[in-house]
Amino acid sequence: MEQNSTMNRFHALDGIRGFAILLVVFNHINGTYIADAIPSWLGQIIFSSGVTGVSLLFVLSGFLMTYIYPNPQNGIHFLQKRYTRIFPLFLTSCAIMLMLREFPYLAWYWQLGVLVSFAFLTHSLWVYLIKPHASPQVKKSIFLGFILLQVLVGSFYLFWVMRHPAIVFNQQLPVVVREGTIGLVNGTLTLPLGDYIPMLEGVYWSLVSEVLFYILYPYVCVPIIRFLIPQKRWIKIAMLFALIPFFVGMDILSHKIFILSMLQLPICYYFVAGIVLGYLYKHHEEVIQKAHQLFPGALSSITIVIFLCLIFIKVFVLNTI
Repeated sequence: MEQNSTMNRFHALDGIRGFAILLVVFNHINGTYIADAIPSWLGQIIFSSGVTGVSLLFVLSGFLMTYIYPNPQNGIHFLQKRYTRIFPLFLTSCAIMLMLREFPYLAWYWQLGVLVSFAFLTHSLWVYLIKPHASPQVKKSIFLGFILLQVLVGSFYLFWVMRHPAIVFNQQLPVVVREGTIGLVNGTLTLPLGDYIPMLEGVYWSLVSEVLFYILYPYVCVPIIRFLIPQKRWIKIAMLFALIPFFVGMDILSHKIFILSMLQLPICYYFVAGIVLGYLYKHHEEVIQKAHQLFPGALSSITIVIFLCLIFIKVFVLNTI
């Protein structure tokens, strides 16, 4: 995450982000041989905590958005920066996965060649052509064109594909139309609009929630924060407690309404938790500084111990419940 030059980088958050990424990566590899050589409780933490890792990344997103971009003046510009960070690499991954889907029996060296070729092509286009030579207006046009593509693909998916039985899409459409639709729906992240289209790679389900949060942040979250800032403390606390039944209700409805389940709206409470922490840190930073002065050197160790205790509780208590 980029930060203003006047801000110090949060190295502790980099450490938490790295820890969360490792949890996600280890959750998606076959760790049988390693798990057999270590205690079972340690194996459970290392190889079965992917959801915990994703949760930490969501909380970090909410925190950093609130701390670094507390009041984005232009929602379109804000989204353009977020899309620019995500979609070039993501579209490259989708193109690679689509190619491997169409040719599933390629030898490993050809698969490696596809990976390297697509990555090199994207890097060359972005670094040597678009980034240095495209004007701000051209970059904005590319972004708005992609937004329009999302709307068109989502509308096609919602109002045409899903109006027909799944057998029409899977067996009766021409191969080029079917595979092209799969590529476009995956590449534009319009997957939540239905269940006919398979994900090219299931591990990026969380990206849908992340992008949805980016869209909601300048248009929903920031206005609510602006409204609450001048309010009395008890009103802010009451608002936070009111979110508890709201998210519980969203969770119940997501089991009954398909599109809510696909949008993963109930997990937005992770982003809300990060927003609250970011707001508290930004507006009460002096409290943190005083704590550092009272416990010089020890505060970092204390927070690390607390963090590890919370991970232990999450894995062995909350998951069991």
